[in-house]
Amino acid sequence: MKIWVNGDCDGFARCVTLAPEVFTTPDEPDFRTTVIRPEVDEHGEEELAARVIAAIQQCPKRAIRTDLDVSF
Repeated sequence: MKIWVNGDCDGFARCVTLAPEVFTTPDEPDFRTTVIRPEVDEHGEEELAARVIAAIQQCPKRAIRTDLDVSF
């Protein structure tokens, strides 16, 4: 799955807590989350993919996107 964060991110960082291998929140000046690993193999890395999907579903700004169909 491909992963990206759009400009709606306000840096709540729930995704960083759930999947720190994929997301990070830089220090000042911009606290918006960035993707440090833009692709995860949803078939070979099921546990990590599940945490990324949980991050997508828990994002309060719905700012995380993927090329998979993820329901909220």
